[in-house]
Amino acid sequence: MCYYYKAIIWLYYQPLGLTQYNNRIVLLFNLRVSVVKKRIVVYTGNHGSIDTLPVIAMACMGVFRKMGYEVLPVYLNRSPQEIQEQANQAFAVKPSFVLTFGYTYWHDIKLPDGRGICDALNIPLVVYGVDHTLLSQELSGYALPLQQTPNQNTRTLFVISADARWSDFLKQHTTSDNSLSQSVFLPLPALPSSNYPRLKPLQKRKEDILFVGSIIPPDAWRQIWHQKLPANLAKFIDDIVETHLSLSNNCDQLDNLIQNSLLANMPTLDIQLFTTIFSYAYSYIRFYHRYSLLTMLAKSHFPVCAHINQPISANLPTSTKFKIYPPTQFQKFVDLIANSQLVLTECSNFCHGGSERFFSTLLNSSVAVCNENPWLHDEFKSDKDAVFYSLGNLDELSNKLDNLFANPKEMSDLAISGQNKVMLTNTVEQFVQKMLVCIETFQNNI
Repeated sequence: MCYYYKAIIWLYYQPLGLTQYNNRIVLLFNLRVSVVKKRIVVYTGNHGSIDTLPVIAMACMGVFRKMGYEVLPVYLNRSPQEIQEQANQAFAVKPSFVLTFGYTYWHDIKLPDGRGICDALNIPLVVYGVDHTLLSQELSGYALPLQQTPNQNTRTLFVISADARWSDFLKQHTTSDNSLSQSVFLPLPALPSSNYPRLKPLQKRKEDILFVGSIIPPDAWRQIWHQKLPANLAKFIDDIVETHLSLSNNCDQLDNLIQNSLLANMPTLDIQLFTTIFSYAYSYIRFYHRYSLLTMLAKSHFPVCAHINQPISANLPTSTKFKIYPPTQFQKFVDLIANSQLVLTECSNFCHGGSERFFSTLLNSSVAVCNENPWLHDEFKSDKDAVFYSLGNLDELSNKLDNLFANPKEMSDLAISGQNKVMLTNTVEQFVQKMLVCIETFQNNI
């Protein structure tokens, strides 16, 4: 059916309230839809510990509104009655698409006949994924054609990934008639600090080196899978992480390594087993690199401000210059960037992309020091826009930090060049514009 502006489409449902259907939110309400090309619905709410996502969502909603869109958020962590009221208002007029950040709310609100609202209205449900697909067990059922037929109709489900590898993974493991085969890559945006663009000169900032990141001691994380899993499976994960850490390029694909190792021992791939192994190994590798990095910094002479999980401080060398603070909310972190000369990030989970921490560091005119990956090397000039290091050679990183602080002008030039670069490519405004192009292309094919 072709929808025209101001055309009225009626779908008759009695207002019966909200219930649960196959662990999905089901909304039973009177749905009246007129077509408005400038309306967007955003599913949001409590994203757990990932408080970055609401900040990004709010920034994007602000840009959409400046562009003339009517943006209606639906908070799926509210009470059933509140969700119903929000959804009745949001879908009283047909939106152009529904957008959600992260996999927490990738699934759609259900109608009485079991269809999602997006499926019923033939509009995209756009999921912006900020981590590997396999970390969402529900969505990973779509990634590999080995699972039973999923509840969600993938015809209107469109995934945009923050890393090109995650997008490629979906494309490789879906059929050509599945919408997920059209998954695309779009790097994360840079977020401005509260004082942006009125930023302090680099040498007048309070902190020398800032590090922010969640971490569990790697040995403690390893004990968890040894306690929870059968001995042979725990040993299998041990072998996977040791093999991956021994690779010269830690950006080599962990998912491929696990998949090939499993298929060497079984005729077909068990998606649940694949997901379990991947989640433990993926987190261990990130914790391992962050712990190694923090140990190096704690032993060094550099003044460091580290916002990390407090319990891990007992496992690190003591130093009067190595200051440990509790974890901080993302917007507070961005404000800390604007008061730091250099921000050191570890983003081993990104193989062909960059984190919002890296981009936000550049935008707020701090020196960005990040572990290298092929995409970053292609997009940013090493030692001109940013400084890249190898996770396997932290001694080299220590020397690079020494050289930087010995050359204040070089640091200032780096900060200015990095800011100029990211302002051309990774602002929230550019992110939203690129996202709209991706969505329009997808809309033309559903």
